[in-house]
Amino acid sequence: ARLRKGAITYLSVKVEDGKLHFFDGTAKITNDDCDKAFFGTYGVAEFKNLEELMLFIERENYHHHVSYAYGDEVEVLNEALGNYLDYTGKTI
Repeated sequence: ARLRKGAITYLSVKVEDGKLHFFDGTAKITNDDCDKAFFGTYGVAEFKNLEELMLFIERENYHHHVSYAYGDEVEVLNEALGNYLDYTGKTI
């Protein structure tokens, strides 16, 4: 099944030195075609700052997989994870 087009918020969390860290940001799922070799659920995501994001993921030792939800929920995530749960985070 193809992912539906629209704005998304992505998030990744890691544990380092006993503390939780996260990064989040926004992107969008497009209607671009995918290679026919893909199967299952698939889609194309467009990131405004893909190079910065990939460098951050590699330099900060995050996994390249993220969770996402449709809509722009970065403020809500930052408030919940940073203010209430005391995680250290960065929006990219």
